Amino acid sequence: MSTCEDSMDHEALQQLPKLLDQLKSNWPILPSGLWNSSCIQTALRLLHELSRTSKASGLVTIFELCLAIEKVISDIHEEHELPDRDEMDQLSLYLAQLTEAVEASSSGQPHIDLSINSCQVIYLPRNNVNGDLITTAIEKNGWSVRQLADIDSLESVLINHPVDLLLLDTRYLPFIDQIKLCFSDLNRGQAKSPELVFISNACDVETRLEVLRAGSSQCYSEPINVNELMAGITHILSPELNPRYRVLVVEDDESQAEFARKLLKKGGFETLVTTDPMNVMEAVEGFQPDLVLMDLYMPGANGIELTQLIRAKATTCFIPIVFLSGEEDIEKKILALHSGADDYLTKPVRAPHLIATVQTRIMRAKQILSYHETTIDDAITGVVDRRRLLDELDLCCTGNALECEFMALFLITLESDESLTDEQSSAANHALISLISDVLNPLLGKRDLIARTGNTTLGILIKRELVSDIDQLGRGCAQQITDELSRAKGVTPRWGIGLVMIDSSDDWAYAILQQAEFIANAALEQAAVPYLRHDEPQIKTPIVEKQTDLQLRDQVRSALQIGAVEFHEQRYMALHEAGAIIEQIPGFSPSTGLHDEIGGIYQSASQFDGMGMLNRLVCKQAIRQLGASLFCGNTERILIWMSGLAIHDDQLIPFIQSELRRLHVVGTGLIIEFDLPAIAPELKAAKRLLNQLSRLGIAVLLGNFSCNETAYKVLAYLSADGVRLHPSLMRADQARVSSTRASIKALDAFIMLPRSDLSGHNSHYWSDAADYVQVEHLAQITQASPTENLTAFE
Repeated sequence: MSTCEDSMDHEALQQLPKLLDQLKSNWPILPSGLWNSSCIQTALRLLHELSRTSKASGLVTIFELCLAIEKVISDIHEEHELPDRDEMDQLSLYLAQLTEAVEASSSGQPHIDLSINSCQVIYLPRNNVNGDLITTAIEKNGWSVRQLADIDSLESVLINHPVDLLLLDTRYLPFIDQIKLCFSDLNRGQAKSPELVFISNACDVETRLEVLRAGSSQCYSEPINVNELMAGITHILSPELNPRYRVLVVEDDESQAEFARKLLKKGGFETLVTTDPMNVMEAVEGFQPDLVLMDLYMPGANGIELTQLIRAKATTCFIPIVFLSGEEDIEKKILALHSGADDYLTKPVRAPHLIATVQTRIMRAKQILSYHETTIDDAITGVVDRRRLLDELDLCCTGNALECEFMALFLITLESDESLTDEQSSAANHALISLISDVLNPLLGKRDLIARTGNTTLGILIKRELVSDIDQLGRGCAQQITDELSRAKGVTPRWGIGLVMIDSSDDWAYAILQQAEFIANAALEQAAVPYLRHDEPQIKTPIVEKQTDLQLRDQVRSALQIGAVEFHEQRYMALHEAGAIIEQIPGFSPSTGLHDEIGGIYQSASQFDGMGMLNRLVCKQAIRQLGASLFCGNTERILIWMSGLAIHDDQLIPFIQSELRRLHVVGTGLIIEFDLPAIAPELKAAKRLLNQLSRLGIAVLLGNFSCNETAYKVLAYLSADGVRLHPSLMRADQARVSSTRASIKALDAFIMLPRSDLSGHNSHYWSDAADYVQVEHLAQITQASPTENLTAFE
């Protein structure tokens, strides 16, 4: 380094502490914690001078910190608002980091960025002049570096120093095999070899090709732009966290779809499978995939047609589409690519080939999108869209948060007015969503994210230091919405807020969003309590005061322990085929002196921690009844209701297996009903239990099924055998009944109507739509629709 350059660098380093002291004297946050707007212009001027000086000296850390502080202060100043607590805390943190970085650069000691691990760099320069300049820049930016004169000393250095990056001149390219052999011979158990970055005095095409063949994509030509080089090293040693990619698999063959799903999951992709090509657009809108992997030939619609549908929509046209098909005809492959597909893979495909193709196509699409800066704001409300929320959720799942932070997702859902036309409903939804987003914005901080996740839903991603702050915000949002809608003109729609805490890096973003949607729908069904936390799957009916004493608790537990339970039978007849379902409804025996009203036993067992015992009693009775029916040659199926707590009972499946073995029967013919709102918060655990029941031949019924978009998604995810409709659907008109039946039947599930004591009068349109109906309802249906053919149960 020349004497002139050294003098200029030294003078710049001396200026940094002085500028920092002046900035602190004009810092807009006073010692009292108040905001001083009069200092903003002076602070911005000093920050600009600090960033200019640090950039000229190659101090990337100081330069980036100055830019970050300048952006926060400028945003506050332009909005003509006082900063919130998060913004003031962020500025204070930036100032502390800036002070540490300036002190380190002035003392000649490398600044260690505590947000990342210290990384070891080995540098092999062409000559010592440029080498000293770059080595100094690396040290100033927080990395320990060892400059070597030749490769002969490389091995001895590697023995004692871990290496993350090797920076070398292209004159060492002829020795690259020797260098790589040196790394492999050490066999130090590293996860991967050090990254290679080259510097060249002539970066022509031939040299760049040699760099690529050596295993590096980065080559910087002289004269070296130190800032660009430091930015490249930063990108390698401390890359930004990116969300996991989402892949939608469209394949009508379930075994092929499952095969692709498993391969992609091993590759780190979040995957959603749909085997019905007619549901592709709905899946694309809900899942917001980064890539669609699709079969070419499917019933109902082929892959070419579906590609054209995806490409025709502005919000989905940029999604990469890759065909995976057994078709080998070259002309048909070309036709598929001409339809808008990005790639074509022929079955069978090797796992590395599939994963590499998917990864490459997604990354290329992301790069193109970043160049074009396509907007992701909802055109009506101005908030971000579902895709942006899913990406941010995934970053939360993969650890992009402070250790002291708690994260949560609020989901707000509105009930659609089915009396309106599609155009009227769309306009009403837009107006309500805009109103709610405007009402909630003042309650949210700058780091919170509000997104429109559907036609009638809003999602809010929250980060707070205390869980109580999150809960308080949820109740505050509920109150604000209640107050605002009460002042609105016209009919006030029902609505609900669901809250999910994000506390596991194993969760997938889409699963968290689905869970929030289910909880919000459960809150909507309970209009009296429109705010529902993740740990409150149901709002229970309060038990009368006299049921809270210790004597009653002991009485309930004793009755369950000795099996003092009797069962009532409720018969359901098949409307379109021969057969029946017998529901076993438990109640306390009269000798116990306890309430024996339908549902009372479940309420008491839940109150006094006896639900596990009750679940076993109900299972035991059902299996015994199943065995008796089979012995008599009956084909009637046995139905029992089970608490959602069963999904966490590890001993339930072994108990059922032992009872089946004891009576020498199989589970076929047994149906277990779970309340949908109760298991919605724990979909993964529910899926695991349902799979275990399915292997035993036991069918599953989802109760209180609301027949909305979210409910259909969970039905598809859980692969349940049937649904028992929510009582509110019993007065539906013919169009709603027809669309409901079509949606459920498309998922290969049977339809069962709710009990008469819960639903009252049933619409006669269900005589064609339902598969099973309570015997007491048959007279209603017959009277309402006397021409119906009832021979199925004569």
